[in-house]
Amino acid sequence: ILNFMRISFNDKKVDLFMNVALKMNTYLTKNQLQLLQLQPQEQTCFDFFIEHSQTKTYQLQPLRKAKKIVEQLKKQSPLLAIEEIRTNLGYEKSLEKSSEIMGYNIDQLKSILNLLEEISDGLKTLEEFAKRLTSLRETIQKASFTNSNLTLSTFHSSKGLEFDHVFIIDA
Repeated sequence: ILNFMRISFNDKKVDLFMNVALKMNTYLTKNQLQLLQLQPQEQTCFDFFIEHSQTKTYQLQPLRKAKKIVEQLKKQSPLLAIEEIRTNLGYEKSLEKSSEIMGYNIDQLKSILNLLEEISDGLKTLEEFAKRLTSLRETIQKASFTNSNLTLSTFHSSKGLEFDHVFIIDA
């Protein structure tokens, strides 16, 4: 999700594009993506494929649509941007396919996306969202290094641990 947001600010960054390209409904192949890595980046990654002679006709419309959506992300609230990424860019369907192939629990992955939406609620810009995530990360890191009798963790990170008392907040 964050890489989709990052690429909306600079869609010439090949490394970011490579991280999200196969998670969008663009039908690009790994071989086509390798061509992008070999080219000097004078144009956007989307334009490289839209103008490239080896791009198939059926890939052009999804590429144009994805380009337009990604360009709009930076102007949207984080909540709306996450919804666009999940649905209109096809990220959620990509997660479903990956979880099927790799044996991941799709419900856990979707709960992470839902949590990101909750964290983004009320924020106006992607920059505010990035700052909030950084702040949360720092808070969690500080909390995990103190000698406290209180442990704050997610369901995932508490797996296998035992406690005398457990409080589940906002469940």
